Amino acid sequence: MWARYASHVNAAGSGGGVGAWATTVGTMEFTVLAAGAAAPRPQGGTSRMKLLLARHGESVANVLGVISNRDLSHPLTEQGRRQAAGLAEWVRAYAPTRALASPVVRARETAEIVSAALGVPWQIAEALREYDCGILEGRGDEAAWAEHRALAEEWLAGHGDRRITGGESLDDIRARFVPFIEGLVREYGPTPQTLLLIGHGGLYRWALPAVLRGADAAFFEAHPFGYAGCWVAELRGDALVCVGWRE
Repeated sequence: MWARYASHVNAAGSGGGVGAWATTVGTMEFTVLAAGAAAPRPQGGTSRMKLLLARHGESVANVLGVISNRDLSHPLTEQGRRQAAGLAEWVRAYAPTRALASPVVRARETAEIVSAALGVPWQIAEALREYDCGILEGRGDEAAWAEHRALAEEWLAGHGDRRITGGESLDDIRARFVPFIEGLVREYGPTPQTLLLIGHGGLYRWALPAVLRGADAAFFEAHPFGYAGCWVAELRGDALVCVGWRE
């Protein structure tokens, strides 16, 4: 049976610039790579499934500071398109065989760029959608962001059932994300395939602690996904373990 984890994280080291630094997650050391650093070559002779958990490039909503997690028309900026192209080159070393992306515009456009560069088929996965912020969607005023931050504090305090009116709770997010990951593990776990998932920073921050050993929400708070950032998770025994990331 595949195991879920949401354990405490101890991290050491700091990033910055192009290059790599070492950190410890639980009892495991892995390499953290800045955006300009090349991906390490996957070790040969293994038959472990890998998930490349990538974030989209910068979008117009990010620049405007607007909460846009539904279907508002906020595409990638030119910088975001360049970031997506850089992500494609970074993941090339892992030779992903399939890509799955959130239906939100910025993630779809990132997937299109990566897919075209690598020649990898991609499809929409609703489970990778950014979490819905209800009545705050489309807003960028300070009051909206204050309510958004307050909800995060509630979730960190263990109140996973709290939500913005009309939006998703932490429990809702994990209820769609965890079974999705479990399904991928059941289907691909016995194989050496690498899958690329293109999602969102908020989704990953709150959902990945439920599926990655040694990663909790506080760790993602301290080490957020940058635009076109990517975590590399590998199936080891009955656990998904983070073995590296691109900032």
